[in-house]
Amino acid sequence: MRTWIPVSLIALALAAYGCTHAPSRKQHAGVEKKHGESLAALPATRKDRAINGAAKQPSEEQLKARLTQLLKQLASDKYEDREKAQAELARLVKQMPESIVSLKRAHREAEDPQVKHVLQSILKPFVKWALSPAVLRAIPDILEKLESGRSFALANIVTTLGYEKPEGSGPLLVKLLENPDSQVRLSAAMALGNIGYKPATMALRKMWQDDRSREVQVGAASSVARMEKDENAFSFIVKSLQDNAVNVRKTAAEALGKIGDKRAFEPLIGALKDNSADVRDQAAWALAHIRNKKAIKSLIGALNDSDANVRGSAALALGYLGDDQALEPLTRALRDHDTDVRIWAAAALGELGDKRATEPLIKTLKDENEDVRGEAAGALGQLRDKRATKALIKALQDQEDLVRDIAAWALGEICDKRAIKPLIEILRDKDEEVRSTAAKALSEITKQDFGEDYEKWKKWYEKNKDE
Repeated sequence: MRTWIPVSLIALALAAYGCTHAPSRKQHAGVEKKHGESLAALPATRKDRAINGAAKQPSEEQLKARLTQLLKQLASDKYEDREKAQAELARLVKQMPESIVSLKRAHREAEDPQVKHVLQSILKPFVKWALSPAVLRAIPDILEKLESGRSFALANIVTTLGYEKPEGSGPLLVKLLENPDSQVRLSAAMALGNIGYKPATMALRKMWQDDRSREVQVGAASSVARMEKDENAFSFIVKSLQDNAVNVRKTAAEALGKIGDKRAFEPLIGALKDNSADVRDQAAWALAHIRNKKAIKSLIGALNDSDANVRGSAALALGYLGDDQALEPLTRALRDHDTDVRIWAAAALGELGDKRATEPLIKTLKDENEDVRGEAAGALGQLRDKRATKALIKALQDQEDLVRDIAAWALGEICDKRAIKPLIEILRDKDEEVRSTAAKALSEITKQDFGEDYEKWKKWYEKNKDE
């Protein structure tokens, strides 16, 4: 079953538990991620399960042939081919759930660790599994057989190790500190800080001092500072916010957020004015982690940034910091021209928890984009304001499965008895997960449990509706 989780919590959890970079709005349609992060590190959400579009369905033979072609393309030496194949496979799974069985079989049979990991990433929202033991066992082999152009796969898996924290990953990550690819070394250094593997401290200190990549030095210093509270490492990272290279400044901003030292506040406020949108984006996330409410004014200003990613990160940071000064600016952001910013603004208002956001969020249930409508429904569920009941009941008739699903969940959170009859009716919904969510919502409201049995719920309602 898909489990809706507020996207702000997802995003901040990802940033806290080891993603090399903060999540993007630009690939949202399912809360996907940017900068080569591991999709396998991403918790399942309702939007991950969304049906995208109503394209004509291919025949069974056509589907099989296309899957075979895409699976071969995943093993290509060309990054562009692999990226296109992964994106198309992800779309196919959302549009045609019957393809899941074929992809699960392909995942079991795949000998190429890169292909196995990508398939696991694609299937993650549909199948509850931890990091595959096969993938973990394959990492040393990937290291030995690393080919030009495949380092992205290794960096991807390494990032996932930092998130999943499987037993025995520390020594593997230490070995990867010597990898020839700087992104692999950076991912390994940051992952070691995430899992808190102190035997790596000496190697990380050496990397901080000697690595040929300044970005990797910053990543290593970040883990040293986190594990050892090293003042020199912290100072080095702060100084790196002024580096000429964008990637170095971006990594420094991320590192300061992970460390969480309040002394980083002023440097990060300055980074919000960096000439690179990537650095500004990362600075907004870092300020959320430092949790200094003095950042509110600057983050409100960032809602007017020219870059949509920065505006979205500022919105979520404001929701996470939880100050009512952010209410009006976030409400305005619900009308942003960028779809993804509207999504994150709705998520932030849910996190903010101020019931004055109820009416604006109700209006947002009419947004042209289903992901925005879904996020607004989720935020209303977080607010638990019964003024939203009528609008959420109407949302149970939305044409998109994900919106009906989240609306049902939200009604269960609000616990308004007016929702009982409409929820019973959608136990006959065409989407099995909408039905499952409706049954759970009914149990929340009534404290009864008839599962998804429409007739039993209807009989109970007729007997108790006047109470």
